[in-house]
Order: sequence, then structure tokens, then C-alpha cells
Amino acid sequence: MKIVLFFINFLLFFFLCTEAWAIGSIIVGAIGLSGFAATAVAFAINMVASSIISKVFAPDLPNEQAQPNPGSPQQLPPAGDNKLPVVYGTGYVGGIITDLSITSNNQTLYWVFSLSEVTNTETGGSPDTFTFGNVYWGGKRCVFDTTDLTKVVGLYDESTTLTQDISGYMNIYFYKNGSNQPVNSSTSAITIMSDSNLVYKWDAYKLMSNTVFAIIKLTYNASLNLTGLNQTRFQITNSRSAPGDCIYDYLTSARYGAALKTTQIDTSSLTALNNYSNQIISYTTYSGGVSTQKRYVFNGVVDTEQKIMPNIQTMSDCCNSLIKYNEITGLWGVIVQSPTYSIAMSLDDSNIISAITTSPIDLSNSFNIIEVKFPDGTAKDTFASATYDLATIDPALLFPNEPVNKQSINLNLVNSSVTAQYIANIALKSSREDLQVQLEINYYGLQLEAGDIVTLTNNNYGWSNKLFRISKVTEKFSDTGQVTAVLALIEYNPTVFNDVSVTEFIPSPNSGISSPSIFGSVPAPTISTTYTSVANPSFVVNVTSSSSGIIQYAEIWYSAYQYPTSSQYIFAGTTEIQASGDPYNPNTAFPAVTIFNVPAGNWYFFSRMVNSISSSAYSPASAILNWRPTTFQYSDRYLAVAYADNITGTSNFSFSPTNRLYYGLCNQTGTTAPTSASSYNWYLADPAFGTNKYLIYSNRQSRKFSFETDFAAKAAGSGAFVPTTTQDFPPSLWAALDPTSTTPNIIDLDQPTGQVIQTGTTSTGTGQLNIVNSPDGKVVAKLDQFLDFGPGLTTYTSSGIASLTIDIYGRVVGFTTPDNFYMTIDTFTATSGQTVFTPTVRASTYITGQDLIFRNGALLSTGDYTETNSTFTLNVGATLNDTLQCISMRAISSANYYDNSHLTVSSVATNVVTWASPAQPYQTIVAGDLMCFNANGSTFTGNISGTTLTVSSVTTGTLYIGSIVTGTGITSGTKITAFGTGSGGVGTYTVNNSQTIASQTMGGTPVAYTVSSVNTTTRQITFTSTVLGVSAGSAIYNLRPAGSSYRVFSRYEDDLTAVSSYTPTTWEFQSGYELPFINGAVQSDQDYDLVSGSYTNLPAQTTGKLVIIQFSGNNTTTPTGTPQNVSIFTTIGQASYTFSNTTGGFDLYANGMLYLNPSDYTSTSTGYTLVNTPVDNTTILQQQTFARAGAA
Repeated sequence: MKIVLFFINFLLFFFLCTEAWAIGSIIVGAIGLSGFAATAVAFAINMVASSIISKVFAPDLPNEQAQPNPGSPQQLPPAGDNKLPVVYGTGYVGGIITDLSITSNNQTLYWVFSLSEVTNTETGGSPDTFTFGNVYWGGKRCVFDTTDLTKVVGLYDESTTLTQDISGYMNIYFYKNGSNQPVNSSTSAITIMSDSNLVYKWDAYKLMSNTVFAIIKLTYNASLNLTGLNQTRFQITNSRSAPGDCIYDYLTSARYGAALKTTQIDTSSLTALNNYSNQIISYTTYSGGVSTQKRYVFNGVVDTEQKIMPNIQTMSDCCNSLIKYNEITGLWGVIVQSPTYSIAMSLDDSNIISAITTSPIDLSNSFNIIEVKFPDGTAKDTFASATYDLATIDPALLFPNEPVNKQSINLNLVNSSVTAQYIANIALKSSREDLQVQLEINYYGLQLEAGDIVTLTNNNYGWSNKLFRISKVTEKFSDTGQVTAVLALIEYNPTVFNDVSVTEFIPSPNSGISSPSIFGSVPAPTISTTYTSVANPSFVVNVTSSSSGIIQYAEIWYSAYQYPTSSQYIFAGTTEIQASGDPYNPNTAFPAVTIFNVPAGNWYFFSRMVNSISSSAYSPASAILNWRPTTFQYSDRYLAVAYADNITGTSNFSFSPTNRLYYGLCNQTGTTAPTSASSYNWYLADPAFGTNKYLIYSNRQSRKFSFETDFAAKAAGSGAFVPTTTQDFPPSLWAALDPTSTTPNIIDLDQPTGQVIQTGTTSTGTGQLNIVNSPDGKVVAKLDQFLDFGPGLTTYTSSGIASLTIDIYGRVVGFTTPDNFYMTIDTFTATSGQTVFTPTVRASTYITGQDLIFRNGALLSTGDYTETNSTFTLNVGATLNDTLQCISMRAISSANYYDNSHLTVSSVATNVVTWASPAQPYQTIVAGDLMCFNANGSTFTGNISGTTLTVSSVTTGTLYIGSIVTGTGITSGTKITAFGTGSGGVGTYTVNNSQTIASQTMGGTPVAYTVSSVNTTTRQITFTSTVLGVSAGSAIYNLRPAGSSYRVFSRYEDDLTAVSSYTPTTWEFQSGYELPFINGAVQSDQDYDLVSGSYTNLPAQTTGKLVIIQFSGNNTTTPTGTPQNVSIFTTIGQASYTFSNTTGGFDLYANGMLYLNPSDYTSTSTGYTLVNTPVDNTTILQQQTFARAGAA
């Protein structure tokens, strides 16, 4: 008896301490026991014979915490505990930095990236084959040379389709299995990493066995932004992709897997899985077509950092299978879930020996929404997700009032949206089949194993051959020696696994509601115009919005590098936000941006789209801007100037500009120019000096000077040496360095530049004023009536005023009789309903519309009335005692004057002239205007024989077809009708009048053309006759013949809605010539700014009618009528204010409203008195006076 008990205890200990795999009867038979001993042993041995290990279909999954999104493949830094991933099929990996070396000159880096384990190397078979696909560096795809397959010649930006050329600076070497199996070269990794220039080298033992890896060789280049390691992403493909083969490899690998023996694998179940996975299924492509693919293929990465069992379960999830383990046979295998099945046993009252225990459906643990996450193979394995709702897919499967339960699963080895959707549909429907049953059957159940399909019949539950799958078989040995099987069953519905209709999904940045962080392709900005020599040098940047996205504005950045790092971008400015607040449309030009304060250098410009949530990537670089501003601030008083032919001044150093290419500037305290080229800062002369160009300069105050090169001459033949291209360099601002002066190489920075213009009147009297201009010449001038230089008084005479031009040395070099300006102010008190008002009779030369009409102090819009030369009519009758004021204006040209329109010719087609973008006119152009393309005419020596004019020399200007030829004896109206051998200069011409004139000095007038129509949208002026001899770039002038009446102002109106700035599109502001009104109230110069052609910096968001009165320029280049505006605040208790003004030419505004004389104030020529004494000091009085010569 003691011996028997000893054996029983021994067997119990043996069973508990070892991997028992035999059933109780086998053990009993093995030791030859019977009777009580056999019963005792059987009682002791109850075991789980086989079971299903499943994660997807566990009924408690909805209550688990959602699985994290594993994200996109990332590069890993070096670490001693890094584990290599395993790639099955095709997948992207970031790589693990395994080794690093650098050359001794610190210019070239070598990185070794371990990418994946080599599979199938431990079971006696041939290692699987690995190939390489795309490689990404910093998000850009590497473009390889077609000859040297290791050489990276470019980085391709897939979002912009632009390629950065990096040829010669990067090589990538691929190895499919250790150091001695190169893929894209014939060189081993040991040879690459043993380069003689490396500080650290590999020895022959660096074999990298069973490893897929790559070596990146990078040569430093800051301008290409190749300065260090960027994020990498490698696409590799393993020939092993069948799910059964992959599971087998992972289960048997001792390096990265479960380390099971091959004899512990149910290979037949894996073969069945492969066969089912290789079946072809159909799906709908995203474009609407039909295509096919294998049912299941593994394409992805197994994370070996995870525990083995979760990885095995993930692999089974990715092929919609179940992992099983049989305790009896000791085999691991899979259960293929398919709609086909065979019945292993029918269960009914004949073999069921226990009660049937059921687990009722628990709605709180039954998910009805599933989120599937997978690496999207169409987006470099970036993890995508899709959510499927049973209420949409098959609402009939939902229970009434069923709560929402969501389940998330990760399919790490599925990179196809089709497969992911296929698995998600099955999982979602199978979650409905969650009835669980437990029962006990007789010994016949010992032949069953987990995964078998059985039928269950029971009248109490109303089941007749209901299908169940066995999830666990437990062998039970009772104390009587009876052997039974306890079965755990889960409901089985084969239709769940039927193929479903699936549509391929490819995310698109422009589908549905766009993400505010997606901007599409961002074009590079362009530089349109540069202003190098203005007081504050600037240039104009043009930005176009991206191809898609929500774009509120754009940022402008610049850098010295074409491919800068994030720290190498320099912020320059932003475009404006649209006045409406709406985003800009894609592919739309922003308003141009003027950029100031950028230092000299060679710069690339970049744009970046911005909204309130996100910003885009930087655009590609613009064309390089060689920015060389020529405005400089100096500290010492004198500037020495020298000339040379190179940027260092060492080639042909000279103090003469003739034929030199560069000029040098040296700031100093003395007046002797240094003779050493190194003393100067050198600048390119653009254009070069040649034989007739000189250095010109302009004093911007406080020893800040601008420099250019231009033609130059002495004003009036003997005055200051000034530039002659007056439309670009006004002689009132610019001077030229005179080579004939006593100090031809010194500039005094404390002296003004240009010619000073003074205008005034003096005391009554005639007589002559002899003014010495030079040692051998005089100018004799007769002044009409009087000149009065009283303080603050705009000067005039009743029959003419004179403008004196005085040079920087105080010498009078010319006189100009200014245009006459006329003005009449009419005031009316309206009767009830009155509409028609008749101002004082205006002169016959008055131009209709040249008046300002106010109602109760507010300027009326032209939409509020109509008018003729003699009356104006309100659209809506006035209210009783409304006050209306009409200010009429007119101007008469004192001589032929050519007013620069601010436009230049872009092209000429017969009688249509297109002006150049982006300029728009300051003043309106209307039918009947006379326009010229040359303001100076010509002076030449020639003779006429018959109708042939022969020109032997040209003193000034250019001859044009249509020019009137003047001179002694020449027939009046003689006109050039055609070019002969001459085309503007020396040569022959055809004239209209036949005559004989001997050689003499002759003159040619500019050709005037009459405007037929104008289109500001297309920038075209149509003339009544063909335009001849005019080329692109020519300036366009308005001709005002002597004695003619011309428009005092142009009027522009627009409606504003909640804006803080306004930019006209068909005309341009001329700073200093504008008089703005908003909702009828005049705006003082403190209420706005003109910046880059925009009316901006308003005190608040403005809504209403904007009226801009823009005065034309008279012949002295000042606003017509010479308006002066001075704003002051009222003083409490003070009614009288001093302001010199012209009688009949004075207007007074209070807080923007026009005051009436005499009801609101009375005035004299020296000031005015308010009728109501001010009780505050916050009322703004805007005082305005004009140089009035008489009534309009």
C-alpha cells in the first residue's frame, strides 16, 4: 500500500512539474495500475486538451482601452537594446543607426542603418530574398544615377514635383544579407567602411550577419542643406509574404520569434491558410473600375520589441484566422475562418451528459463600430485608419436601443485598404455571433479539438442543428474513472465570412472638407521691380497662392541658400489679408509686397501659405536676387570717388569715369581723394560710364545718399551739373559729379543736391532784373506786377506769376510762368424739395464735372446728382433750409506742357498703345485728350530739297514721324511723313511740303495723338490715328497746349466694407496730390498713410463711400491750384485763428465737415473767426487754401 501511494504522489508531482501531454488513461496504462490506484490517478488528471487563442473576437474587447496608433516608420538612434524589426512582404522602415564614421577632414559622414532581420535562416532552408525600393531623405525621394546605382543625383519633392540636384554629395549602398551581399554595387560593406580617409574603420569581422542594412555616405554642403542626418525611410521587400509561411517563420525563429521546434508546428493548417489566402477576390477601384487581388498577403513590419504572443495574435488578425494549440499533440496551428466547413460531430441529448450553460448576449460587450488602422502602402506606409459602423453596413443586425461600442484593431501587416476593409467587415459582423455555450459530453468528445464545427440540437432552447465552433476542449476524469469532455462553444455563422463588396480607398488632400493643414504645391515668389537708389531702398515681391488649401495670407522669407535649413530662413514680411476677410483662392496672385531694409547680398526668396491653424511648407527658392542697394548712410562729411574696372578697384584704377565699369566710395574727413584702391568700397556702375555717363547722387538728409549712373549736363547750359533723364532722376533732387569742377572726386555730404525751385511775387513795378549766370552771360527777366515772399502765403498775380529755378550755388538758371488756377465758391439755402441749383456763370473753358458739391457740409457722391456746365440737379429733393455749397475749379495752361502720365509703352499695334504693367495712371484719360511719347522735341541741323529733309547732325532729342519742322523760311505746317535713311537721328526724311531750304538749325515738335478711347482693364489707349515711330519703354505724356483748359483733378469713388486699407486697381495714388473723403467727410493726413500704393492705416475698420479727389500736376510739378492743408485742434474759448490764405480760395473743415462762410465763420487773408466759440479742444480744423487767380 505504501508503494502504491508513493507512485501516486510521484506521478502527481511529475505531472505538475513537467509538460504533460498524454491523457489520463495513457498514463495509467503506462504504469500498469488498476482498481483504486487507477481511479486515484484519473481523478488527479484533468486538463485542457486544446483551445483557441483569439484577440479579435473576444467578447470583452469593447471595454478594453483602444489600441494606440503605431504611427509611421521612424528612424531610431543608436542604442544597445535596439531590436531589428522583421519585414514580411513589402514595408517601410526608418532604420536603426548602428554605426557611424567620418573622414579626417570632417567633410564626409558614413552612417550604417540596420533595416530588418533576414528571415528563414534557422530551419535549414535558404534565406529569403530581400530587395530595395524607394528611399526617402528628409521626406524627399532619392533619385539614383542610372549608371552608378549607389549615387544619389537628386532629391525629388513629390508634393511640388521639383528635384533638388545633389549629384556628387550622397551615395547609398544596399546589402540584402550581411556585409558581403551587396545589392546595387559589387563592393562589400567592409570595403566601404574601411575607406582610408575614415577616422574609424571596420575590420574584417564586421559581417552584419542575417541583417538587411544600408550605408549612407554624405558629403557636407551647406548651400544644398546637406549638413547632417535627416529622417530616413527605406522600402524593402521580402520574398516571404504568404501568411502561413510568415507565421511559420516567426513561430520557429529563435532570434526574433517564438523559438518553437518545427515538430511543434501544425504545417497542414498553415498550408490550408496559404491556399485560402491565395484565392482571388474582386473589388471596386477608387476610379470606379473592377480589379482583383489575393485575399490575404502580408506586407508590413513585425515589431520585435513587442512580446511574442501579441505579435502572433496580430499576425492571425491580419489574415482573419485563429491561433490554436493542442495540448495532446503539442502542436501550434491556425484555424482558417472561411464560409466552407465540415461537421465534426452532432451534439444532442444522446451524447450530452450535463446541463447546457449559456452566456447570453451582453450588449455592453458587443461592439458595433470598428476602427481599423493599417500602414497605407500608397502613402509610404503612413498609418491610415477607417471606421465602419454596423448601422451603415447592416443595420438589421443591431438590437433595439443598443449602445454604441467601438473596437479598434491594428493590422500592421496589411498595407491595402481593400484587405483592411475586408477584414473589418468580417470582424464587425462576427461580433454579432457572440452566444457562448458550455456543456459536457461523453467520451466521444475526446476526439474533438478546438476549431472544429459542431451542431447542437436542444428543444428547450429551440435549437435544431445550430452551428457552433469549439473554442476549448477540456478532458475531465471523474473520481469514478469516467472520462468525459467539457466543451466551450461559440456561435458560428458561415455567411459572416462570405466575400463582401469593397471599394479601394485612396486619401486625397482635396476630397471632401479640406484639412486646413494641406496647402498643395506652393509656387516660388518672383521679384518684379527693384528700387536701389531711393531714400529707403526696396524691391517688389510677387507671391501666388498655393494650388489648394485655406489661405488667409502668405509669409515672405529669404535666405542666402537655395536649400536652407530651418534656421537659415530670414523673415521679410507678409502679404495683406483680404479686406473681406475671406481666404484667397488657390493659384491667385496676392497684392504685391514692397520689401525694405534687406541688406546687400545674393538672396533667394521663399513664400509660405498661412491660415489661423497651420502654415504650409516653404516654397521652392525664387531666382536669385543680386541685391545691391546704392543708398548709404555716412558719418564723416566728405566722400571721395574713384573709378576702376573690377570689384576690388585694382584694374584700371582712375579718377576719371570714362569707360570705367565700377565706382568706389570712401567716407573721410578731408577733401583729398585717396590713391589706394583698398581705401574704397566698390560698386558696379549700371549702366557703365562709357564716354557720356556720370555718377549721380541725391541727398536723402542726415548724410544719407543715393547713387546711380546717368547722362548729365549743366542746367540751362551753365548751371548745376544734373542728370538729364528727368523722368527717372528729377534734377530738383539729383546732382551729378562734374568732371570739370575744382573737386571732381569729392562730394560734400552736408550740401543739398539738385536745383531748388522758388515761386513768389514782389512789389508792384516794372523794370529789368539783370542776373549774372556765368562770367560771360546774363539773363534779363521782366516780372509782371509783384512778388511777395510773405510767410505762409501762396503767391500769385492777376495776369501771371513767375517760377524761378535757382541752382545749388544760388544762381538763377531759368524762369517758368506757372499755370493759372481759378476757383468759385457758391452757397445755396434750399427750399423744400428743391433739386435744381445754378452756380455763378462759369467761364466757357470750364470743364463739366470739375466741381465739388457739399450738402450740409458733407461731400456728395456723383451718384447723388447730375450736372451740366451751368446747373446741378439732386436726385432726391433737398429738405427745407439744407445748405449746399458748390466749389468750381478750372486751370489754364500757360505754355505747351507735357505732363508725364506715369505710364510707359509696352507695345504698339497700329493706333492702339498698351501701357506696361503694373503701373496705372494718376489721372483719368478721356477721349479728346492729346498724348505724346516725347516731351522734349528735337533740335538739329538740316536742309530741305523738295520733299526730302536731310539731317546732318542732331543736337537734342529724336525726330519722329508726325513731328512739325520749324525754322527760318520753313513753310508752316511742314511735317515729317516718313523715314528715309534716318530713323530718329542723322539721315534723310520725307516731309509733306515741297520747298528748298538751305542748311540751318531746325526744330521738331513732339507728335501729338488724339485719344479715341481708353480701357484701364486691358491697359490700352486707342487713338484716332496710327501711332508711328514709338517703341516699348517710351514714356507717355499728356499734352496741354498753351492757353488750353485742363482738368484740375480726377475723381475716383468706391464702396468699402469693413476695411482698414484700400488699393485701387485701375489708377494709382500720387502721394501729396490726394484729398480723400469717407462718407462725405474729408480725411486729414493724420487719418491715413499711403504705403506702396495703398490707402492704409485707417483709424478703424471703414465701411461706406470712399471718394478720392486727386489733383493733377501743373507745369511747376506741384498739385494744380497749389493746395495747402494744415490741420489744428480748436482751443477752448478761442474763436479767432491765424492762417494766411487766398481770398476766394479758402475752405475750412471741422471734423471732416465743410464749414460755410459766413454762417459758420468769417475770414480775411490772414485768418478767420468762428461764429461759435469752441468749448472743447478736440475738434479738428482742417484749413485749406488754393493759389486762386480768379473766378472759375
